[in-house]
Amino acid sequence: MDSLQVPPFDRRVELVHDSVPTESGEIPIPNEPCVETTAESVTRLLSRELSCETLDELYPALHLITTLSSSNVHPLHDQLVKGRCVKITEEPRLHLIWYYHTIFVKPLPHCLLNHGFWEQYLRPSTLNKTPQERTLYNPSLLSDNCRAALGFIRTYAHLIRHESDFRIAKDEHLIPEHVTYTEFQLFIEPFRYVSDDAVSLRYHYGQIRLTRLNWAVRIFRPASMRRIFPWWYQNLYVQTGQYLQRFAAPLLFLFAGLSLILSSMQVVLAALPQDVWEAFAKASRGFSVTVIILIVGLSIFAFLAVIYWLMHQLMFGIELYRDRRSHN
Repeated sequence: MDSLQVPPFDRRVELVHDSVPTESGEIPIPNEPCVETTAESVTRLLSRELSCETLDELYPALHLITTLSSSNVHPLHDQLVKGRCVKITEEPRLHLIWYYHTIFVKPLPHCLLNHGFWEQYLRPSTLNKTPQERTLYNPSLLSDNCRAALGFIRTYAHLIRHESDFRIAKDEHLIPEHVTYTEFQLFIEPFRYVSDDAVSLRYHYGQIRLTRLNWAVRIFRPASMRRIFPWWYQNLYVQTGQYLQRFAAPLLFLFAGLSLILSSMQVVLAALPQDVWEAFAKASRGFSVTVIILIVGLSIFAFLAVIYWLMHQLMFGIELYRDRRSHN
């Protein structure tokens, strides 16, 4: 486990410079003027910007649903080639999660592009270290926020590999407007050599398919989801009609297939002489009754599912109303 320089980049290549000091002499957090410059406030900020608690918890099982490789991140131009559109998200848990024709990407927080911010809030203590040693650290000494920051920025080394990727990132407002391609390359180059030992568990993996991730939370039920029976890692449906539309095609295919089978059985029975192939006749009767029961059962289930979803929305509204009244 080799020592790592923290921050990995030099002050000369930082992309966001120090903010103008306040009247009291404090230097505000870059692009976060309302965040206090206390360790507690900055820790909350970094947790909000970088925490992937559920993915870290699912780490032992993630290899079942995706490739165990931090470089499994397609550059932005390749995402477009594959027919995916890039959608901005401010949720770190959705960074590099893709769903059919969409991939979610979190913009680079400005504070992580500033050398002084890393020195003050992300680098471990430099006590009892010589000047030459004050930038080199064993990865095991890094804080959770530092490891998450290293892993998060490293993903941009894969997302932006060519100037075309850089232009897409600028168009999607993933990086600051004033940054040039040359400046970005000088900044990101050291992050290409950050090992998995120095990043949080989530960033041992690259992009992850949301449909498989939804199944992972249903099966392994991570405690961080704070639900006994979680159904979604991220629910993209906000209307009842969207749920019905999603299940309409599979149900129509099932009904069409069963109708074809029943029609075929009916033709065979009609073509055969009476009392011939009694076993097939019994099987046809049994299958017909089974299909009727199945269709009735599915219809009842679909009706109850709609009722459940409407009741769930109603209870959510009631809870919000109660919380509002309790705070008044």
